[in-house]
Amino acid sequence: MKRVSFLCLVVGMFWATALLAVPSFTPTLDGIKDAGWGSVPDNNSTTLRQPLTFNLDSGMYVTDDAQFIYFGFWGPPDPWTDAKSVHVHVLMDIGSTPDGGPYACWGANSVLYGMPFKPEYDLVAQWNTTDQNISFTGLQRWFAGAWQQQEITTDAGGGGQWTEIAVRRNVIGSPAQNTLLNLSMWLRPTWDRVGGTCCLPADTTFPSDFGNTAGTFHSQWAYTLQSFPGDTVQPQLTGIRQIDRTGLELMFNEPMDSVALRQSGNYTQTGWIFIGFRGYGPNYVWMSAAPPGFVLNSPYTVTCLPGVRDLEGNSIDPAHNSISWNGVGYADVTITAIDQSGLYTRVYFKGSFNNYHEYDSFWNGGNKLMYDDGPGGGHGDPIAGDHQFTLIWPLVPSLTDTFEWGLEDSLGHWLIQGANQRFYIPDTTDIAVSYTLPDVTSSPVTVSFHCDMQFASLPFQSVRLAGSFNGWGGTDFYDANADGVWDTTITFPTGSVTHNEFKFQKVDGATMYWEVIGNDSMLNRTFELDDTQPTQDLGLMWYSDSLDVATLTAWRVGSNVELRWSNYPRVHFNVYASSVPDSVFSEPNLLTPVPISGNTYLYDYSATVKKFFQVVTVP
Repeated sequence: MKRVSFLCLVVGMFWATALLAVPSFTPTLDGIKDAGWGSVPDNNSTTLRQPLTFNLDSGMYVTDDAQFIYFGFWGPPDPWTDAKSVHVHVLMDIGSTPDGGPYACWGANSVLYGMPFKPEYDLVAQWNTTDQNISFTGLQRWFAGAWQQQEITTDAGGGGQWTEIAVRRNVIGSPAQNTLLNLSMWLRPTWDRVGGTCCLPADTTFPSDFGNTAGTFHSQWAYTLQSFPGDTVQPQLTGIRQIDRTGLELMFNEPMDSVALRQSGNYTQTGWIFIGFRGYGPNYVWMSAAPPGFVLNSPYTVTCLPGVRDLEGNSIDPAHNSISWNGVGYADVTITAIDQSGLYTRVYFKGSFNNYHEYDSFWNGGNKLMYDDGPGGGHGDPIAGDHQFTLIWPLVPSLTDTFEWGLEDSLGHWLIQGANQRFYIPDTTDIAVSYTLPDVTSSPVTVSFHCDMQFASLPFQSVRLAGSFNGWGGTDFYDANADGVWDTTITFPTGSVTHNEFKFQKVDGATMYWEVIGNDSMLNRTFELDDTQPTQDLGLMWYSDSLDVATLTAWRVGSNVELRWSNYPRVHFNVYASSVPDSVFSEPNLLTPVPISGNTYLYDYSATVKKFFQVVTVP
């Protein structure tokens, strides 16, 4: 009834002020996109509560009721004109607390949050450019020193300019009436756009690249909550997953009372024996079962009793308080890393699996420490201290998937030479795999890289170096003297892998291009670290190993030779000449260039009769 009364009041206010040129829309922030707004919202609102606005092209609108806080905003559908999704960040600090997230979440963690009151919540939505709909909204909560995400579905809009997101109050701790919300909002490109900057507010121009140096975001303003919280909706048990043979995860549709969540008397079990809790988060709890745990295809049930409550004290919904499932089977994979050099201190296993031990092509399971602690360590290692690192890792079998895996050292260096290692798990039969680790350096080495881009296809704005030593993630090059040769240096610390692979990448706006030969992918470049010297220079290398001589034309003009370079803004070459055909050039035969215009140069060859010319790049 409150919503109906509110809407009626809005209509009445609109009618009364129509002669004052109030806009033709009624932006009631109720989590639903109102039809017929027709124009961009501005500060002349006809809502019951005056929206709080800032430099957001047209404003950001915030209001609240007993159950939700509503955020409404407008923005261009594709501000970077790259046909990729836009990411919207809405930051919330509740009650002016200095503890919160110091950096942005979700692929922009190089952006630092410099507000005096750090956000406890970073609401991130992915905005499709095709239909302007919000395709995913994640509420990030700063918890235990990191961002933890849960998906929310209370968003609406799209197909036009206006989008609204409603955040349930009990999801953010049920803040009371008159609580101050310190808010910030910004947009950024999709995670893989290089060279992008955030926008809205327009005066913020720091880069927001994924994995690159960015900047510190300071924009902030305040909103005071208007309504008393009044959540009466019962929480629901929405999912259950096995973590491993004896581990279980229960998932709820909203944040829960963490004390009630960890009371063993609040649950009953069928088919298994509860022995303790492994951990918990805002809307999940991990449980442990007594061995042998969960057996393949055996039926199990867990039921939440009324003592399981949400943050408002609402008991679990009796219609959604119980879940049954069949036990999942696993195969033990014993991984061994053989350290023949005896120089590795730690080795980590990672592969195509997730934290539920299931196949995952995105490798979301992260790094797992391997052990050289012998039989007493309980990790499957047969002999302590022999520099053979071992890990037994259970995985869910798959008849269709090929598991890939590799190893990293303590510095994050990729240790696999060549293609990823592979294995198959068609059933629950245990398997063993191994890999002999490469040699490593005994002292640090600083390596210089040089990439000549004068004949790289245009356009491009920058150059990056990606290799086995930086996770194939990219290190920036620099062309400090604008000679077409891009340079960078990397210091490899003691213990670095001696054999390394790499490629160059050119960056054009949001797109990164790998080196190619014609239309084919180019093989990785390789080099060996020489730890007998503190520095190592790999010399000049051409992007894609090509010198496009077809773009060079030359002919005699009086007593000179004229060279014209097509398609390239500048080139840096020396021209040599000889009176003997097919002569090898030498320094006395160096010709002096006289720039004419653009890419055209004259070279004086009047001193001697020249029959043979040679063009050589200058590093």
